Amino acid sequence: MSDINIFDGNAVFTIGLVLFSPLGVLLLLGFFFKSIEKPRTAKIFYSLAVIYGIFIFAALLYLNLT
Repeated sequence: MSDINIFDGNAVFTIGLVLFSPLGVLLLLGFFFKSIEKPRTAKIFYSLAVIYGIFIFAALLYLNLT
């Protein structure tokens, strides 16, 4: 069984895409609801994006420190 290098160029791109695509979707949904003048719903999606961003930052920091 061979070692898997997660820092291979394609793997880093795939990991980044998987981690940050939900963040982009939440931000786009927030912008969409803000543009159709539903600020309360937009605020919910923006808040979820911030929480998800903090979670990803903490997970990456944890992985880097261990």
